[in-house]
Amino acid sequence: MALPKENFPSIPELAPATANIPGNLLRNMIQRTMFAITQEESRYSLNGALLALLPGEIRMVATDGHRLALVSKSMEIPGLDMEVRSLIPRKTLIEIQKLIGDQDAMMEFGRDENHLFFTMGNRRLVSRVLAGQFPNYELVIPRENDKFIVASTREFGDGIKRTAIMSDEKLKAIRLSFRTGALELTASCAEAGEARELVPVEFEGENLEIGFNPQYILDFIGICGSDSISIALKDSETQGLIRPIGGSDLDYRYVVMPMKF
Repeated sequence: MALPKENFPSIPELAPATANIPGNLLRNMIQRTMFAITQEESRYSLNGALLALLPGEIRMVATDGHRLALVSKSMEIPGLDMEVRSLIPRKTLIEIQKLIGDQDAMMEFGRDENHLFFTMGNRRLVSRVLAGQFPNYELVIPRENDKFIVASTREFGDGIKRTAIMSDEKLKAIRLSFRTGALELTASCAEAGEARELVPVEFEGENLEIGFNPQYILDFIGICGSDSISIALKDSETQGLIRPIGGSDLDYRYVVMPMKF
């Protein structure tokens, strides 16, 4: 038993190459952004990551409305004189990672009105373009956060893990209280109790409290690839900006919206 070959969907013709992107660079950019893609299928335009090719730079951005991951790298793209934006679906990002594997080879990227083309060697991945308008992510990145904290990635992450055990299941938040030289993490649940953790940090200035979803912070810590991170804050109501210190030549920024207790 079989079906007529005419019923098989036609394969779109390959569009001219827009750019050649190093495979390991594209893989690292996907790893640093894909976790921030929304899980809500109804938010169609956020069900993927934005790949932006600019003269002299390549960017990838993902957001779910509560957090945003942006990674970029300076790179000259021959023949590109204007910005090219493409919304890549989550499933396609997963397949691109499989296509690259552990190879350190160039990936050819092209697109037409409805399709994206990724070619590596004699293998080609064709994907539909994700429809919809990606939000203006540059407006979300805070510019006036003037309070800076430096923390050990491991100590900060371990403290959050231990504290988050006692966070309320519905609220899913922990309180971060910064004071000179230290960070106090607290969480409480009416049914289970309360947790407090003290983490040494580099910080000088007026005391500051802010609430975050602990899982959002842990997602970043698990992929940032650095021993230390910097946290830029303004007040308890403005989104925080977290960045790794060293560890990579990528410019990696992570924005997290605060939570109220």
